[in-house]
Amino acid sequence: MAQYTDTFIPIEQAVTRFLFSYKKSLDDATIYTEHACNCYQDFNLYDGNIATYAKFTLDPNLKWLDMPDDMQSFIDLVTPFRGSFWSFSEKSQIVHTTTTTGGVEAQDDDQGEGHTIDQPRVTGYGAKGAWNKFRYKLDWETRRIYIDDDITEYIVLLYVSSGIKATGTTEVPTFLIPMINAYLLHKETYWIPGLERERQMREADYWKEKMRVRNLINSMSYEQWRDIFYSSFTQSPQR
Repeated sequence: MAQYTDTFIPIEQAVTRFLFSYKKSLDDATIYTEHACNCYQDFNLYDGNIATYAKFTLDPNLKWLDMPDDMQSFIDLVTPFRGSFWSFSEKSQIVHTTTTTGGVEAQDDDQGEGHTIDQPRVTGYGAKGAWNKFRYKLDWETRRIYIDDDITEYIVLLYVSSGIKATGTTEVPTFLIPMINAYLLHKETYWIPGLERERQMREADYWKEKMRVRNLINSMSYEQWRDIFYSSFTQSPQR
């Protein structure tokens, strides 16, 4: 059986291959690596559609969880329910203050902290939908997520990571190499004299490669489109 190349390579190797491909010196490898990391981080944040999972079990006395250090953007907060994940709903009115007593930060019941919002479910005629007993509030200043219910099961936080590993090796998928190369060619016009005239053209090349990546990761197969099409069918009239 044929042996194929790996689909992930270290980001340093991607930079080395770029320098070799364009006949550039290794002297500026560190600078190019810095920009390659920025390119990959932007890809994860805006285009990657890559969710990182973090599993939490809440302290019964503290209805919040701390955001991971590598969390750039929030995707969803879920908990297991009947074999699948159930999403939380955002509720901006949740009390997110805390009280420090004796050097210990906690939620004070007397201050209205940590209470569950009194929001009964109405099921009669004319009742509105979208009622959810699981609710959360994002507090980006303290990098916490406050919860509005007593969760007995674990909670899973889905978020966008920076993608850059502080320890170990940061690996990038090889289908990103043309985009990273175009990004580096665009960025070097800011410090290499004489390339200013090519900046706009190289930026356009970068965006072309970026759009190719977006089309790749957002496209759906024939089977996926078929499932969506068939799921819209019903044996009864639709209004």
